[in-house]
Amino acid sequence: MLHWHGDTFDLPQQAVRLASNANYENQAFAYRRHALALQFHLEADPRQLEEWYVGHAAELSALKTGWGFEAVHDSSF
Repeated sequence: MLHWHGDTFDLPQQAVRLASNANYENQAFAYRRHALALQFHLEADPRQLEEWYVGHAAELSALKTGWGFEAVHDSSF
C-alpha cells in the first residue's frame, strides 16, 4: 500500500475511520453502508511505482521530511 500525498481532510459526520498513520489521521473511512474512501494506492505495483518516482523526482527531492527520491524508492523494493 502506498500513501504519498500532502492532503488531509476531516471525516464526514457518521463516518468510521478505517486506517491512519503517524502523519495523516484519515487514510481510509467508511460512510454508513454506502461508501468506502481510500487515500492510498492499493493498485501500485513495482513498475508503476518506478514510473511515479521518475515522474515526480523533482517533487520528492524537494521534500523536507527526509523522504526524498532515494529513501522512497529504496523503501519500496
